[in-house]
This record gives sequence, structure tokens and C-alpha cells, in this order.
Amino acid sequence: MQEFGDVVARFRRGVIGGARLGREAATVRWREPHSDLARLRPALAALRTRDRSVGARSRRRVVALARVNARAWEDAAAARGGSGNALLLGVLANLLRMARQSRGEAHERPLRLLLPFDTRLGASSAAGSGQQVSANAAGAAIVVLPGGSPTYGRLEKVRAATRAALRRASAATVATSAAPPGVVDAMQLLPDSIVHRVASRVQGHADGVASNVGPIPAHVAELSPYTAREVFLLAGPMRTDLTVCLGRDREQAVLGVVADPARLGPAGGLRERVAEELAGWELDAYVS
Repeated sequence: MQEFGDVVARFRRGVIGGARLGREAATVRWREPHSDLARLRPALAALRTRDRSVGARSRRRVVALARVNARAWEDAAAARGGSGNALLLGVLANLLRMARQSRGEAHERPLRLLLPFDTRLGASSAAGSGQQVSANAAGAAIVVLPGGSPTYGRLEKVRAATRAALRRASAATVATSAAPPGVVDAMQLLPDSIVHRVASRVQGHADGVASNVGPIPAHVAELSPYTAREVFLLAGPMRTDLTVCLGRDREQAVLGVVADPARLGPAGGLRERVAEELAGWELDAYVS
């Protein structure tokens, strides 16, 4: 009986979401920048412009774990005019550039890096201005950086691109309704396999993901009577080439790098590339 109730609830949400989209399509509301249909356009654009470059994606994954002194990480970023986030994006960008060169892709194409962020950080200021804040606490910004060869220079441009991307994404999130988008409800009418396929292809519009979670809570290292000596964060890419998660564990900055080996190319393994990349930023890192 409970399963039947779940099916009915899913069907009801799907019909309501479809009706919302239908009403928008029949009026001028679809032209508004934050309407449900307008929010669907980037997803459709991602499906149309999927990268079909050299190196087919696979279901395999390889992992590299690295730890660096947290103070050294921040100092390396500040010495180049950037922040810890900018350095994280610089590392991700260079790893992607190495992979492009290795697999023989025309690497001048700009990089699209997905950066998750917590929308609640701007909730108080938005509330004070009378704007409605989305109930979803997770947002994502797309940071666009140049392609080409790996670079270890200044980070001002990376920092500026990151700030601009976060401003655009935050403004779009604050302006949207607190209710779930109609398209999310409408997709309840589709089989889960189709929804997952669409979502993974949309994520594939980004080349890589950089996630900075900040300090890792102490309880994460605890498992019954045991406490882990080291903690690393991992997030497997769905259709992107590579994902880097950065966290802080005590006095260490820890990185978990997960990649699709089919997109890395033949020039060396992931651990060797991560070690080479961190050395390029003059960071003394332990990579395993």
C-alpha cells in the first residue's frame, strides 16, 4: 500500500509540474529570466553542445590522495595574488590541460569548471533586501578559464573569474522561487534511468569539478571506537573528466582527486600528475 501511495504522489507532482510548465508556455512568463522554462534552457544548451573530443568517457575511475600543510597552501595562493579557492581552480585547470595535451585534443578550447557553493551564505543579505531566498542550500557556478598549456603564474584572473561566476550564480539562486522548479516535478513522470541520463549529460557540459568544503568535522574521522589518522574527501565525476575535493584536516589541506582514466591520455598516471602539479606551485606534498 505504501508503494502505491508513493506512485500516486510521484504522479501527482509530475502532473502539477507539467501544468506549471504548460501555463508558462502559453503566456509571456517564459521570457522572464527566472521562469521555470528559462531555467531549463541552460540544461538543453548543455545537451546540444556536449564535447565529442578525443577520448570516449568510461565508467572506470582512478584516485589520487594528497596532503599539504594548510598554511603553505594559503601562502602559495596569496603569493600569487589569489585565494585558496583560486589555487584549487588553478590546480584543476592544469590537470585538465595536461589531460587534453596527452590525449591529443585541440586544447585551446576554454575550460568550464563547476564550483559548488552554499547559497545560505548570502541568505541574510538577501532577506534584508526583501528578496526571496531559494530553499535549496546548494548552488553551482561555472568558472570559465582559458585552455592551452599548464600555467603556474599569477592567480588574479582566476580569482576575478571565480568571483564573477559566484555573483552570477548567487543572483540567479536568490531570485528564483523557494518552490521546486516545475521541470523538477515534471520529470517525476519519466523513468529514473532517463532522468539520470539527462542529468549526467548536463553535468558533462563542465570539464571538471572543484569542491572546497573547508574544515572537516572531527566526527567524520570517528568509526565506533576507532579514529582515522587521515581523512580525505572524494566525489566521483558523473560525466566530467576530473573532480577535486579540498578540505582541511587539522593542520593539513587534503585533496581527493578522482578522474576518468579514459580521459587522462597515456602520458603518466593520475598520482604522478597530481604530484607534478603541486610541485609546480612549489608545494611540498605527499601524494598516494
